[in-house]
Amino acid sequence: MFRLFIRCIVIVVVFLVGTILLFEGILRVKYSSIPITHEYFLTADGMRKSAEYIFEKTQIPVVTEENGYHIAVIGDSFSACGMFVRFTCYPMLIQAMLNNEGKKVTITSYAAGGNNPDRELRFFTDKVLPTHPALVIWQFYANDVWENVLFPTYTISADHQLTKISGAENWAYKRQVFFEKLPMKQFMLRTFVVRFVLRMFEHSRYYYSQGNDEDRIAWGLEKIRLEIEEMNRLAGIYGFKVLYFQIPSQSIYLDDVPPPEYRWIRGHNTQVYTAIEEVLKKQDGYVPVQFTTLTSSESGVLGAASEPVQDRYYMHEDDANILGDKHLNQAGYQVVADHLLNGIHLLTQDSRFQ
Repeated sequence: MFRLFIRCIVIVVVFLVGTILLFEGILRVKYSSIPITHEYFLTADGMRKSAEYIFEKTQIPVVTEENGYHIAVIGDSFSACGMFVRFTCYPMLIQAMLNNEGKKVTITSYAAGGNNPDRELRFFTDKVLPTHPALVIWQFYANDVWENVLFPTYTISADHQLTKISGAENWAYKRQVFFEKLPMKQFMLRTFVVRFVLRMFEHSRYYYSQGNDEDRIAWGLEKIRLEIEEMNRLAGIYGFKVLYFQIPSQSIYLDDVPPPEYRWIRGHNTQVYTAIEEVLKKQDGYVPVQFTTLTSSESGVLGAASEPVQDRYYMHEDDANILGDKHLNQAGYQVVADHLLNGIHLLTQDSRFQ
């Protein structure tokens, strides 16, 4: 009888292991390496899990009336000034240039690495709007569409309205809760069982966006359009101005035939970048930001070869992002600041700004 019991146990264990191995292959998803469950993401970027926003900044800047004309910046890692301390990013550059013009201005960046328009609008409405900004700079990037799909804090209702959804219902929030309860985290992350459970959380990442990838992209893009409408509505009620702009993805400046591993990101980013630009162009506060090749006359060396955009304005090996998605370097930030400064001068006629 005991031997029969042992055989049954062995059969059950073999069946369970076989089932897990089968489903492990089925559930191997493209985004299994998203590093949100790692402590580095939450500590280095100053983020914490949030039942409202999925993730949010731990430090919220304090702004008072004595700070002068308040400009609030929302966006992702391209606008998060603390991520690359060796560079002076565009909000700081703009503030310095405006102060040099004699204007009493305070620019506060509420941006955070990994942000998306869903979380940016929710965070702005709840935390930034009460600081009474006179001007808002909203930065977009090509991955915003897909980030709106993966980490939604809004969905689109049956009557085509933005509807808030709880961040605590998101797969990434649930996955973070699971991760934080693990003992010996770094060891456990190497085990098959934990990696399998993490993939199970990721398997529900398309809960709110149905259909194929093209349908999901369209859904994420439509949310951006509705979110801009909501920002414009708030601006009309509370009397602030808004500048909208998009950081050009490095991938759109790569050669027509980049290495095979980068072809997908180049095609996707170019498609989505163009689609976001079409939405932004319709806004009164739209600021076009483009990078151009440095000519020999600009370089000061007669007959010198022009420097490719992807090399002149973007980081290189010192940025962990893959080629095509690198962050800006100092030259790139300066170009962005120059474009936005022109936009600010055109848009602001507020007496506080004079």
